[in-house]
Amino acid sequence: MVQAFANRAFRIAWRAACALAALACLSPMAFAQNTTPAAAYPTRPVRLLLGFAPGGATDVVARILQQSISEHLGQSLVIENRPGASGMIATQELVRAAPDGYTLAIIVSAHAGMAALQRNLPFDPIRDIAPITLVIHMPALVAVPAKSPVQSLQDLVTLARATPGGLTYSTSGPGGWQEFGVTDFGKRLGVSFVHVPYRGGGPASQALATGDVAFSFATFASVMPMVQAGTVRGLAVSGAERSAEFPNLPTVADALSMPGYRTLDWHALAGPAGLPADRRARIAAAFHHALARPELAQRLRAAGATPAPSTPQQMEDFVRAEIAHYTELARTTGIKGE
Repeated sequence: MVQAFANRAFRIAWRAACALAALACLSPMAFAQNTTPAAAYPTRPVRLLLGFAPGGATDVVARILQQSISEHLGQSLVIENRPGASGMIATQELVRAAPDGYTLAIIVSAHAGMAALQRNLPFDPIRDIAPITLVIHMPALVAVPAKSPVQSLQDLVTLARATPGGLTYSTSGPGGWQEFGVTDFGKRLGVSFVHVPYRGGGPASQALATGDVAFSFATFASVMPMVQAGTVRGLAVSGAERSAEFPNLPTVADALSMPGYRTLDWHALAGPAGLPADRRARIAAAFHHALARPELAQRLRAAGATPAPSTPQQMEDFVRAEIAHYTELARTTGIKGE
């Protein structure tokens, strides 16, 4: 059942990513034609809320796209970090904002994870947001501190089985794709790990580099500088395929003969519920334009992110599938809300 949900979500993301070439061929004005009110929007800076601390993947991706989006909108895109509660603080601020297009947010996989774990969220994860577009998806780098004796994924599993109480691992917050991915990983192997959540990928990766935790399923964007500095060592990647950024590293599935295993992060752009369709189209055009620029796509891929633009309906379908996937994974692995 879990795999069925995962496959469905992956197919939706793949179809969205394949839309990039078609979207790149469209004039940006095609998204806003015959919508006179959109022509006057925006007339002042647009806020983009990020639910995590600077230095993590969400922050890195947003800042790669920021200038291009600002140029396309004709107004500044102002990034505001609102870390905490696995992105939920930023989402709460989003859903309380006026649906006028001047407050947007990047939601990530933790949006689906928290929806699966928390039945008393202060907002509805589908009804209270206006889907605009998927932005990117990315796998994790399974990594350890450079000073760790662990040299391979098999070594990590051996050490985990020999460690009373379980090895510690860092994440960007509870209820996200990393916690689900590591818990699923451990369940398949018959081992348990100790979750140490932080307020973003940057702090989580810093904890890894200093040896405060034994390992992490870290985003490429947040951990790449530490790999390059020699303070963190990669063991494997969590996607379905090997990564061009780490071509010598196996996938988790291949390294441990774990067919079908993969875990991915994703970023999507949302506004408050009630955001008019013409303004959604104007905003989507700016993001699609940025994602289609070869130099920016190259920078995103260097950070481990694959551009995955979509329509609003594709994004909503994808988020629904992810919530269903995480709900089923929580049931089968026993993950509880914190």
